[in-house]
Amino acid sequence: MSIGRRKSLSFAGWKMDDHSTARLIRHEYSLRELDMSRSRWGCQITDHGLQEISLAKCIPNLKSISLWGMLGITDNGVVQLTIVLWCCRPVTESGLFILVSKCRKLESINVWAMRVPVDCFIGLLSKSPSLQIKSRSVLDSMLV
Repeated sequence: MSIGRRKSLSFAGWKMDDHSTARLIRHEYSLRELDMSRSRWGCQITDHGLQEISLAKCIPNLKSISLWGMLGITDNGVVQLTIVLWCCRPVTESGLFILVSKCRKLESINVWAMRVPVDCFIGLLSKSPSLQIKSRSVLDSMLV
């Protein structure tokens, strides 16, 4: 399948940086799922890379983006995309609120192993009642 017609793309395990990843994603227009998860040798995306990626034509159509374990991502990068934030500890409650406010089509986020207070989840649900929040907390039965 040609690169522009892919529905799903994973860079997990690839040795990619901000520029090379953004350059490839810019050519995508049918993409629905994007995985840029960290691995031992793999993708090392930062806020700058997310900003470049956010300009791609496929971004409004994405249903899933995974940035599992990416330590170079902060609130500034998070607000660019719909995202899996598992283990992205530098992202704060403030970044999550901006993300949910700006990404009105956001269906779910994974915030497992993040350092945000439980009441943040309640606030996110008040902004977007249909949002599925995947986390490991006392509220799991409410959120998933």
